Amino acid sequence: MKLNIKTLLIFFLFFISCQKSSDIKGVWKNCGDDSEFSDILVFDDLYNFVRNDTVFSKKDSAIATIQKISFEYGEKKLYLKSINNHKIYRFCKK
Repeated sequence: MKLNIKTLLIFFLFFISCQKSSDIKGVWKNCGDDSEFSDILVFDDLYNFVRNDTVFSKKDSAIATIQKISFEYGEKKLYLKSINNHKIYRFCKK
C-alpha cells in the first residue's frame, strides 16, 4: 500500500483537529489570579464552542482566543486571551 505525502498530511491535520476539540469539551474553572473574564466556562453545544482557535459564546460572538493547552502539575490548563482587554486568563479542567 503506497500513501503519498498529501494523504498523510490530510490525515495528520484531521487527527490534530479532532484531538484539540475533544480536549476543550467540558467545564473549566478560572484558576488564575485575575478573575475579570469568567469564573467558569462550559464548552458544549449550549454555552460556548471553539472554531479554529477562537472561543465563541452561545450568541456566536467571539470572546477569546486560545493561547495554549497544557498539562501542568497533574491537571489540564487552558490559557485564553480575551478579545476585549487582551489579557491572558488561566483555566483548569474540572
